[in-house]
Amino acid sequence: ELFRSAKNDKLSENRIIGLLGELMFLQYISDNTNPQSIAVETWQGPHGNDEDFSLNGSVYEVKSSKSSQNNLIKINSLRQINSENVPTFLIHQSFSVTVNDGPNSVSLYNIVNDMYSKVKLDHSKIAELEYKLFKSGYIHDVKYTEPTYALDASSYYLVGPDFPLIYSDLVDPRISRVRYTLDLDRCKEFLVSELPFEV
Repeated sequence: ELFRSAKNDKLSENRIIGLLGELMFLQYISDNTNPQSIAVETWQGPHGNDEDFSLNGSVYEVKSSKSSQNNLIKINSLRQINSENVPTFLIHQSFSVTVNDGPNSVSLYNIVNDMYSKVKLDHSKIAELEYKLFKSGYIHDVKYTEPTYALDASSYYLVGPDFPLIYSDLVDPRISRVRYTLDLDRCKEFLVSELPFEV
């Protein structure tokens, strides 16, 4: 049923932008760690982890939105970006819709094609990539050649002790789930210029 649904129904624009942001960040990690392959093992979000990526003892949560929107992002649980004693980074990426043949245009279909071409001889990585895409609701299909987007900006935030979060020990245990909105325009003091794995 899940496969049939993913095959027949196209992801919403918000989910396309969210997955595109994660895949572009996966490419970025790969380019900085092993440019000849795809570091698909670092992508932990499809397994249900609280953050999207884990690498060398640090975790990374990727939030993506259209550039026309404000810098408000959703935090989906008390555990998200709240990994105690683990270096945690929040990545915010802004995208704008482009024409298909634009020089900086990228689509879900094309970025997945690029990843497959890099791991074409590594069957275990192909299987892992396909599984994680499937868990994300994506089936590789030409219907995802559109829409296309350009990455306008990426911002990195170090989630330290003073970063604005709602902590579980401050919430009544009878409250079972918390989601809240974070205004990144008011978090500029936590911006960092580079990430630990950058060369």
